[in-house]
This record gives sequence, C-alpha cells and structure tokens, in this order.
Amino acid sequence: MAGTDPHFLINVISSMAELARQKSEHLEGALMQLSDLLLYTTYQSQAERVTLQQEADHLRNFMALQKLRFATSVRIDLDMHIDADTAGYFLEPLLLVPFVAHAFNCGATSLAEPFINVRLAATAGKLTLTVENTYDPDPFNATDGHWGAGLENLRTQLSLKYPQKHSLISAEKDNAFQVRFELILPNPENPQYFTGIM
Repeated sequence: MAGTDPHFLINVISSMAELARQKSEHLEGALMQLSDLLLYTTYQSQAERVTLQQEADHLRNFMALQKLRFATSVRIDLDMHIDADTAGYFLEPLLLVPFVAHAFNCGATSLAEPFINVRLAATAGKLTLTVENTYDPDPFNATDGHWGAGLENLRTQLSLKYPQKHSLISAEKDNAFQVRFELILPNPENPQYFTGIM
C-alpha cells in the first residue's frame, strides 16, 4: 500500500553516517537491514501477495531502523508472535508498515516522553496488529490532522482490498492513540480468497 518515505531514508542514512564516524560495530547490521528494506519495497511490492512471514520481517527491519533513527529519544517496543502454520498465509505486500509509519510521523515528536508500541499476533489464520503512540490532542497541532487523514486513507483501501474480512478500530485515551487492525488471512491452499479483491 505504500513505498519508502524519502524523509525516513534521509534520517536513517544520517544516523548511519554517525555510526560510521564512531566506527560502530552496529553499522554493518544497520546497512543490511536498510538493504533488505529497500529490496522488499522495490521488488516484493510488485507482487500480488506475499507471506505473512515476509511482511513481518519487513516490519521488523522498519522498526529496527526507526530505533536507530530515534535512538533514546523515543521509547520503541515491538512484540511479535506468529505461529508456524499462519506464517505462510498470504496478504498484500506493504500492508502493515503504514500503520506503524503513521504512528512515528504523528507520535514520535509529541509530548515529553514519546513512545511507540507495536504488537503483532497471528494464529489460526487471523492477524491482529495493535499500534499505540503518544500524540498531542491539541486540535491546532498539524500532525494530529495528518494522522486522521492517513488513517482514513488506510480504512478506504482496506475496504476495497479486504471487504468483510477485516476490522479497524481506533481510540484515544490519556494522550495516547491506539489503532487495532484485524484481518482474516488468505489461506495458501485457497487462492480463490483473492478473486475479485486484488
């Protein structure tokens, strides 16, 4: 559903330049993560569908690079549990990262102690993604409107791609914004799931 944000790339490369100046042992790993991320967004994004495991690995790389970018200025947590049987189920490429990217765009610079919490669970052919982030409830804050527009765009695309096979719920509480996305995953043994919706 989305490619790689140039602003994100610029910030990640700047963080890697700092690692190079420090002669950090973490530079090689970060470069490989960026390489994998770019390969995925360039080539896998052209596929009609990918496995959940492929998409989860892409999300993990994205989160790792965000941790590099923000260092200790944002508390970032990723919790991922995917059972072996469900890992091979299908979904559209680049489906999950937009939820997390919007959380970073709208929550990483808000308030005094920003956090981004991401939970991905998949079992028995069902995926649940929960993203929670700090946010500024001030209606005059520009990023607040950006998040709303971004979420509505995702909601529209999901309605077209996965009609009656997903749910998307958002809620605000105590300067935190949470999005919960659930999806019945296409079974590898049932390619007809995609008929008429892909």
